[in-house]
Amino acid sequence: MRSFLALLLFSALVLAGCGGDDEKKQNPSPKAVPAAEVLGPAGGSPQPDGGTPVALTISGKITFERLLPTPTGLGATPVTQNAALVQVEVVRHDDFSVLLAPAAFADANGDYSISFSTDRDFFVRARARLSVATLDCRVLHSQMANPVVHAASSAIVSRALGSQTVNVTAGLALPHMRAGAFAALDTARKLAQAAAYSGSPALGTLDLYWAPGNLGTSFMRDLGGQPVPILQTRFVNAGPLGNPGILVGGGIWNDVSATDHDEFDEAVMAHEFVHFLMRGFSRDNNWGGAHNGEALTPNAAYGEGLPTGLGCILLGDKNYIDTQGLPPASSVRFSFDCENPAFVAGVPSALTGVSGYQAEFAVAAVVWDLLDGGTSNPASTDADPVAIARDGFLQSFYALSGRTGAYDLVWLASLLQQLIDDARLNAGNAHTLVSPYNASFPPAVAEQWPPALAPAATEAATLNAASGPAATPANAELGLTANATWRMELASAQSVTLNLSATAASYSASAHKLDLYVYDLGNNLVASQRSTAANKTLNLSLAAGVYLVRVHHAAPSPAASPFTLTRP
Repeated sequence: MRSFLALLLFSALVLAGCGGDDEKKQNPSPKAVPAAEVLGPAGGSPQPDGGTPVALTISGKITFERLLPTPTGLGATPVTQNAALVQVEVVRHDDFSVLLAPAAFADANGDYSISFSTDRDFFVRARARLSVATLDCRVLHSQMANPVVHAASSAIVSRALGSQTVNVTAGLALPHMRAGAFAALDTARKLAQAAAYSGSPALGTLDLYWAPGNLGTSFMRDLGGQPVPILQTRFVNAGPLGNPGILVGGGIWNDVSATDHDEFDEAVMAHEFVHFLMRGFSRDNNWGGAHNGEALTPNAAYGEGLPTGLGCILLGDKNYIDTQGLPPASSVRFSFDCENPAFVAGVPSALTGVSGYQAEFAVAAVVWDLLDGGTSNPASTDADPVAIARDGFLQSFYALSGRTGAYDLVWLASLLQQLIDDARLNAGNAHTLVSPYNASFPPAVAEQWPPALAPAATEAATLNAASGPAATPANAELGLTANATWRMELASAQSVTLNLSATAASYSASAHKLDLYVYDLGNNLVASQRSTAANKTLNLSLAAGVYLVRVHHAAPSPAASPFTLTRP
């Protein structure tokens, strides 16, 4: 999930706006978009149907307009790029659901050619879908209950003109801004190709859900018929159509031009794509939540920091830029240089006691330094001693999915140890990379995570989600002071009881409420107790294995909340 603090703010860049299709229309309205508006032809008048079918070969190029992130926002001058490998269809002019030939795929330059016979006019339609490097990816329209794959179409083509060239360009103009779907898709293509190597896992299906003006709306329905709200860009294990997905923000529905868009922010898309790789092919023990560079639990710092660092590596760009708004009202809401990192004050720092293992931006910087200078990776500019080849790094990264024993609940130390186990890193160089961030490798006793929750244990601590350690900013979902965690290992199937008691002298749920969670090694929620009561109990029948036990300070108006946790 991407929700970064804007460390660097810039004034809006006042430049000329962009052109494209649908030029005379205004911002999208907060209502569902009919499929015909997405899938139909871009104007034109057909000739009468019938007569002798005409054998035709239609060829051409599919392109899209892209806005490029800059240090001050999205650039005002679009660049036209080839829509590599996208699906292309020849469609009956009078029924946008009927194809006149099997769908084809453009080549790497966006070129296509389709031969067919027809007794009626038609149009050419490009769809925001591709299959590349074992990834089947499509961009679905998020402003309809049953989302369809985004499209850009030609005007109606006369069959009487014979075989001809028909080019299609997805443009930037609102309300549909069709270029956004193809830009997001092309970023996914580049990332999948960058992550591919001989023997790399088949990635399967990834659905992207996007439309201009989708933030704050919930037109889509999931497989159970429930509305799916889109509030920000984030990865989901199962999207509305059941596949792994990324909900991509396209601006707030009533202020599309001035609010947050991510379809052109390749670094944001890369961050979420690496979440897809983590959840599907590696291991991620992060329960998720908003994050703005505060002191986090080590699993959360790794779970959010690695996607930033590795995502930038896959893009070949050390600069993570998250923009807001469309030209001429575009600005930068957050930027981060993986090679020259800047941090929230005190995170990490020896003065505050926050370790680099607890800082997502430190994790991002370390991941970048593990890879930069290595084969297939961007060059290193800071002379760090490590340069791991991309394919080797990814093999170790994926090997974390089966890791057992030390560091099996994953955090940055898990990745470093896996690379050491695979002879791609040594402990001395691992320490060199983490030491600038108030961390050591192997981790010092005080840095070890998580502590064990043994039988007959009684744990006592105090949480306060309202403040971070040593006056650093608080994080109510992922923060160090908002959560307490333990590793619980069971050698055999057995019954386990966990008792949580909030022990504040004058307990108030609004100030002291604590929730209790148990997750398995695969990050599946096994059980939880989230009532407003001060005392909570979980009686569990668990299989042999490793579990993460979490106490979360979930009070709406938090104050220091002492507690005890027992495992009789």
